[in-house]
Amino acid sequence: MVTKTRNKTTDNDLGKCICVSFPLHERELIEDLDHLANQEFISRSQYIRRMIRTAKQTSKSINR
Repeated sequence: MVTKTRNKTTDNDLGKCICVSFPLHERELIEDLDHLANQEFISRSQYIRRMIRTAKQTSKSINR
C-alpha cells in the first residue's frame, strides 16, 4: 500500500483567523450578521468573505 505524504506545510496551505470587534453601541450587528448568514445557510465567516468579494467586484466595476 502506498501512502501519500505532504512536504512541509507552507503559509499558502493554511487559512488565517482574524478577530472582528464590535463597539458596545453596535453589538446588534452581530445578531444581524447571524440572521443574514442563516438566511443563506452559511457561516459568519462565509458571509463576510462573500460580502468582501461582492464589494471588491462592485468597486472594480465602478472604477473602470
